[in-house]
Formats: sequence, C-alpha cells, structure tokens
Amino acid sequence: MKKRKYNYFMLGCLCLVFVACGTENTSNAISPTAVVENLTPSLTEKNSEKDVTPTPTTKSEATKAPTKKPVTSAVFSSAEKKATVKTEGLCEVLEQKDVSEQAKYNAFNRIIDKYEFEAESLFCIDENTGVIYFVNQGNDEYLYRMKDGETKLAVEMPVKEIYPYGDSIYFMIENHGKYALEGMKSGDIYCYTPATGEVTFVYSVEAMEANAKFHKLAVNEDGIYFSYSVIESQTLTQKIISKYYYHLPFGATEPVKDTKYTTNRGSKDYYISWSSGLSLVSRTQGSNDTIQITDRRGNSCMIDDMIYFATREDVNCLNLKTGEQQQYDFSEIIVKIHTQLTGEDEYPSNAEMLKCFIVMEEEIWAFDTNILYHLNLQTEEMTWYRLRDKAMHSYIDITALYTDGEELYCVSSRANGVMLQQDKM
Repeated sequence: MKKRKYNYFMLGCLCLVFVACGTENTSNAISPTAVVENLTPSLTEKNSEKDVTPTPTTKSEATKAPTKKPVTSAVFSSAEKKATVKTEGLCEVLEQKDVSEQAKYNAFNRIIDKYEFEAESLFCIDENTGVIYFVNQGNDEYLYRMKDGETKLAVEMPVKEIYPYGDSIYFMIENHGKYALEGMKSGDIYCYTPATGEVTFVYSVEAMEANAKFHKLAVNEDGIYFSYSVIESQTLTQKIISKYYYHLPFGATEPVKDTKYTTNRGSKDYYISWSSGLSLVSRTQGSNDTIQITDRRGNSCMIDDMIYFATREDVNCLNLKTGEQQQYDFSEIIVKIHTQLTGEDEYPSNAEMLKCFIVMEEEIWAFDTNILYHLNLQTEEMTWYRLRDKAMHSYIDITALYTDGEELYCVSSRANGVMLQQDKM
C-alpha cells in the first residue's frame, strides 16, 4: 500500500438537507465536490430573506470560497407544520441554452435502486437552461433552483418527482411525514413556470385511486405520465402490490392508460427490470421481447444505447449496439480499506460494497456506506474519501450522489462541520 497522505477541506453536502457548512480551505485543498451552503433559513424562525447564495468550490478556486455562518435546520415531528397550496413561485427570466448533453446525467441522478426497483427524481438539470432544480431533502423539502453559483427557493411547497420540460417544471406533492397538507394531497401534480412565477395545479392522482402509494412522474413531448401502486393485500409474510400507469396528454383533462410504462426508467424502446436479474423489457412487446443483461443485482441506469450498472464490487458500462462492455473492479481497494480500518483480512461476504455510482467523462464516483471511491479513468488511480464530523471526529454515512456533469454532490445525514478526508492506495 502506498504511504498515506491526507488532505482536508470543508465540504458542503446535500446532507439530506442541503444545509450550511463553513468553508475552510488549505493550500492543499482538493475539490471533488461542490460546496453547497444552506438553502433556507430555519423554518422555526420567520425570515423574509429567501435568497441564500452557496459557494461552489471548483478545482481552480478551491482556496477562494468565503466562510459562511451555519444556519440551524428545523426539526419536525410528524405533520407538525402545515403546508398550503402556493400559486406563485420565484419569478425570473432564464437564459435559454442547449445543455441536453449535460442533462443526460439526469439518468444517474434518477438511478434505479437495486432493492426498491424504483428511481426518484429529486435533483435534475433543465436541458433548456442548465439550471439545477432539487428537493431540499431533510429540511423543508421545498423546490429550489441553483444557477451560476446562486441558490434560491423556487416554490414553497413540499415536493418530489421533479421534471423540467419546455419552459416549466413539473412536480408532485409529498408530505414527507412532516407536513399536514391543506388544499392538496400527496401525489398531486403541479406545474411551475419560472418566467411568470406561476404555480398551477395539473392533476390529482387521488382522482384515480384514493389509496395510491409510491407515486412516480415523467414528462416528455407527448405529455405527462404518472404511475402509482396500491397494496391489494398484506400479511406477516406477504404483500401483494399492483402498479398502475397513466398518460395525461398536454391540454387534456382526463388521463388514459399508459401501456408503455413510461415512468419506468430506461430508453425509448426498453425499460429496466429486475424481475429476473437485470434485464431490458420492450415497452411494446413486453416480456416477449426481453434482453437479459446479468443475473447479478445492482443499481442501474440508461443513457442512449449505454446501460450502466453496479454489482457488489464493480461498475459496468455496456454498449447495447456494439456489445462492448467495460468493467471497473473496485474490490481490491474495498478490501484494502476494510483491512486498514478494521485489521480484518477478509471483507464479510454478506456486507454491502457499492451502493451507488456515477460515470463521468474522465472519472467514476461510487460509494458504500461511508466510503466515497474515485477512479481516474485516464491514470487508473483510485482514491477514497470519508465524510468526517470535524467536532466529533466521527465518520458520516453517504446516502446518495448527484452530478451536474461538472461537480459532484453527495447527500449525508450530517450538516455542519463536515470534512472530506482523502487517502490514496
């Protein structure tokens, strides 16, 4: 093993809450992530100033980020705070620009979970403006936007399933277990138009099914697609769930059945399925036209003709047209780190290895519970990081990764005083 060298810098994470971190830099500052400051004031205090600017740390400006004062995030008990319908959001004229190639990273931002077989859309890039929209996870759960290093509250409603399309942002309502909703219900679909600030109601999923759960959304040139699940029966050992898919064309008032299962992630012709290992199922032919990828389980996503999937210890990139597959094995670094940190020679056979990953142009990022791995595709050098609580000297779990194609964002359970510790193998 190479001699260990540690570098430290303050990391502003999505931290489940996109909350504040002071930014302290050293002459050796390394920046694999963007620094994101707190996006909202505490909800326990009334504050008319809603524009809070983060300080993204780039590789060329790692020592320039000013120190920000941390803001205490609110702590809620279930349904303690009321959330009401808003008809106005942030009003601003956004420059139109084609960032469709950059927006392809939304596939990783909406990656399919290997256990839940679902993909959430809580952080995404608008391909017409380059603006990032996200849910302020773990804090107020409202809709925010990030543009040119500045973050602002866009819509003061608890949301999920964000989908920019055209000049608008479509989203669903969710109480997140902390809000008493007034005038709206979980699963309701709304549309926010930045140019006018207008927030309009689109459709209530409850009109189809009062007991709907696990709502999903998708929007494309043909209209709005949504799906939901209904628990038909449940015992101590078995749960039977039915899933329903619908399509609401633009301008229509009533949805029709969606036979292409559009809310299921994948490509135009196929969607990803884990019913019998990782496979692709035809949107028109169903199981009569299925492409088996692997019998191993892992998170996955598709971009054009490429399917990306991670198994227990490797990340795979498969070109469906040519059949060419690249596999990047992280097992050696995982076992070495485990040995170094625990003194044990073997990694537990039933332990989790890679939970999520992002493949970028020149690098791959992946993580397990509290280790963030980085592979430089040019030099093949592997580096690893841990989120560390500066005050408590403890390490913090990572729960999700996002990217805008240039910076990496991670979600963690801790907000303030977080450091990113680096080591090399």
